[in-house]
Amino acid sequence: MSLAVVVVLIRLRLPNGLAMSAGALVMAFASGMGIAGITRTAWNTLKSLQTVSILGTMLLVMALESLMTKYGLIDRLIASLGKLIPDKRAHMVILPAFMGLLPSAGGALLSCPMVDKASDGSGMSPEKKAFTNFWFRHIMEFIAPVYTALIILTQLTGLPMASVLRSLLPMAAIATLAGLPVSFTKARKAEPAAVTGKARPAGAVKDLALSFAPIVVVLVLVIAFGLSPMVALVPVILALAAIFRPSGKDLREMAVKVLNPGIITMVLGIMFYKETLSASGGIAALAEAFTSLGLPVRAMIVALPFSVGLLTGMSSVTMALALPILISMYGQGAMTPHVAALAYVGCNMGMNLTPTHLCLVLTVGYFKVDLVKVIGMIFVPAMVTLAAALLILA
Repeated sequence: MSLAVVVVLIRLRLPNGLAMSAGALVMAFASGMGIAGITRTAWNTLKSLQTVSILGTMLLVMALESLMTKYGLIDRLIASLGKLIPDKRAHMVILPAFMGLLPSAGGALLSCPMVDKASDGSGMSPEKKAFTNFWFRHIMEFIAPVYTALIILTQLTGLPMASVLRSLLPMAAIATLAGLPVSFTKARKAEPAAVTGKARPAGAVKDLALSFAPIVVVLVLVIAFGLSPMVALVPVILALAAIFRPSGKDLREMAVKVLNPGIITMVLGIMFYKETLSASGGIAALAEAFTSLGLPVRAMIVALPFSVGLLTGMSSVTMALALPILISMYGQGAMTPHVAALAYVGCNMGMNLTPTHLCLVLTVGYFKVDLVKVIGMIFVPAMVTLAAALLILA
C-alpha cells in the first residue's frame, strides 16, 4: 500500500523525496509504530553510515560531473568516441554500461549527460534517453564482481564468484538485447558531425583516454584498491580543480548545482522509506506471507527476491534479506550457481521497477520525465529477462 501511495503522489507531481517520506509515514502508521517509533526511525536514517555514504557520494559525483562538463571533458569524450565508433547508438549503450562498473547510484547520474550528448540528432524522446541510461548501466550488475549484492550472494551461499558469474553471463546478453528495441526503435542513427581533415585513430584514442581519465582513476581506486566510491572521488576532484583552477564565480555556480535541495531531500526520503520498511517489520511480514503460499521452489526463488527488491530498490539489501530465508527453507545444498543466479535476476528485475531505486529516480530527475512512464518502458524488457532466466536457469 505504501508503494502505491508513493506512485500516486509522484504522478501528482509531488517531489520524489516528499513522496517517499509520505509513503514511509503511511507504512509506519499502518504498522502501529507511533510518533516515538517514527521519530526514532527518522533519527536512525539521518545518522546512518549508509545514508551519509550515499548522500556524500551523490554530491561528489555531481561535483565531478560539473567539473567535467564545465571544462569540456564530456564533449571531448563524446567527440573522440565518435571518431572511433561512428554510430552514436553504440555510445548510448557503451557509456552507461562502462559507468556501471562504478557500484554507486552516482554512476547513473554521471552517465546521464553523456547519454544526453550522445543522443543529439537521434530524435529520441527524453523518456527513451532516461530508459537507455538506466537500463544499460544495470547490465553490469550481472557481470561485475564489485557489486555488494554479488559479494553477499557468494558469501551466504558459499559459491565461488566465478561459477555465479558464468550462470549470469547469458542474462547480461539477454538483458542487453531486450533493451535495444525499447531504446532505439524509430531512433535515427545520429552519426557524429563530419570531422574536418583526416581522422587519426591514434589521436582519437589519446583524446578518449584523457577525457575518460578521471572516471578510470575512480574505477581503479574502487576496484583495485577497494576504496569506497565516496573516498575515491575526493582525490580525483581535487586533482581536476588543481588542473583547471576554477574561478570563484565558477565555484559558486558549481556549488549551486551540486547542493541541489531536490537531490538531497530525495536521497533522505528514500533512505527514510527503507529504514521504515525495516523498522515496521514489513520484510518479515512479506517473508511469512510468501512462506504460507506454498509456491513451487523455482517460483519462490524468483518471487521472494523480486518482491523484496520491489520494496527496497537495493540489490545488496535484498540479497541480505531474501537469501537467508530461501536457504532456511530449502537448505544450503539447493543453492547451486543456477539457482543463486535465478534469485539474483529476480532481485534485480524487482528493484528496476520501483520508485525506491535511487539510480532510477536520479536518472528520471536529470531528464525531467515522468517516473511512471519510464517504469512502464522498463517493464517489458524486465519481464523478458525474467522469463529467460526461468527458462535457462530453473
